[in-house]
Amino acid sequence: MTQHALIVGVGPGIGMAAARRFGREGYALSVLSRNPQVHADALSSEGLTARGYAADATDFTGLTVALERAQSEQGAAEVLVYNAARLVPQSNFPLEPEEFMNHLRINVGSALVAVQAVAAGMHEKGAGTVLITGGGLSLRPSGRYGTLSVGKAALRSLALTLAQDLEPQGIHVATVTVALSVKPENAEAIADLYWTLHTQARADWQSEIVFSG
Repeated sequence: MTQHALIVGVGPGIGMAAARRFGREGYALSVLSRNPQVHADALSSEGLTARGYAADATDFTGLTVALERAQSEQGAAEVLVYNAARLVPQSNFPLEPEEFMNHLRINVGSALVAVQAVAAGMHEKGAGTVLITGGGLSLRPSGRYGTLSVGKAALRSLALTLAQDLEPQGIHVATVTVALSVKPENAEAIADLYWTLHTQARADWQSEIVFSG
């Protein structure tokens, strides 16, 4: 039976690179973003099996519905790649608390929603991989990117704690902390790291790789 990889937050960089990496290994791909069809069509034109599902990372209910639909149509996911983020310069002060929380919904809250949507199926199989795109701002915060810095720090903590929570169920949770600006060539290198993490023997599981080129 064809294995299934879900990619949440697909764009021209890491998201598409990760989709291509798993697609080349024979995985059926579900790509989720606000406008996913252009990415699904591009992947299909390369001979990969891909379907697009519209989802907004700020809408937890809608994201859950899209993930459930993808798994209903393509099978329970073996792999989840969470790559959504709000990549805009925004300081934390002055900032309305409601807007601050909106940034956190995208940068960390929807990651938890996505994991919860796939965890039951992975637990039933006794295996699965959750891969989360982190950022160097979690290690070196920037005032100019204040909301993203807080979000990436929270996302890193979420990934590392979920790794402890889900390891007994056979689910490997790992984050790649990307500590540089993403370009096409290093997006492919990051996708290769995702594949490396996914294929690690359980005794060798890593919960974080810091990528700095």
